[in-house]
Amino acid sequence: MDQEGWEAAVMAEATPSGRFRPVLVMSRVDGAEVSDVAVPLEGEYDDRLAAEEAGKDALAAMVRHC
Repeated sequence: MDQEGWEAAVMAEATPSGRFRPVLVMSRVDGAEVSDVAVPLEGEYDDRLAAEEAGKDALAAMVRHC
C-alpha cells in the first residue's frame, strides 16, 4: 500500500464517570506506515451516540472555520 494523506474519524470513549466523550482521531498514511493521533474534545454525554454526534458537529465546525 503506497498511499499518503490524512483521514479523520470521530469516536467516543468512556470516561471514569461512566459517561462518554467525543474523540477526534486523525490518521496519517505515509506509504505502508499509519500513525494515529487521538484528541479528546470537550463535553461528556450519557450515551456513546450522543458523544459521537457532538464530535461530528465539532469536526464540521472546524472544517467550516478553515
